[in-house]
Amino acid sequence: MFKRLPIAVPTPPGVYEATQAFGSELRVQLIHHYALHPGRQADAARTLGVDRAVISANTRALLDVGVLTQDSERVNTVNRERLDELIATLNDFCLPSPSVGF
Repeated sequence: MFKRLPIAVPTPPGVYEATQAFGSELRVQLIHHYALHPGRQADAARTLGVDRAVISANTRALLDVGVLTQDSERVNTVNRERLDELIATLNDFCLPSPSVGF
């Protein structure tokens, strides 16, 4: 799936997946695009002005973490439940309650 950088402190799986989804401007733009305009990668490439191969790789990454779903006609849509889950996971990790320690 993704190459992980070794870090001395373990990163929870959900947090890692959130960083994969939100870790680049293009991926966030793709989420935004597919939320407003469910469709194919070619449409996203035209709208965002990015090479189709780059759109393909980044759309695949979003599919892999479940933020996007793709139907049999290769139409991509945002899985809002999964998106909310990853946002909440990242929020809980970055802003833990004072009683939660490392």
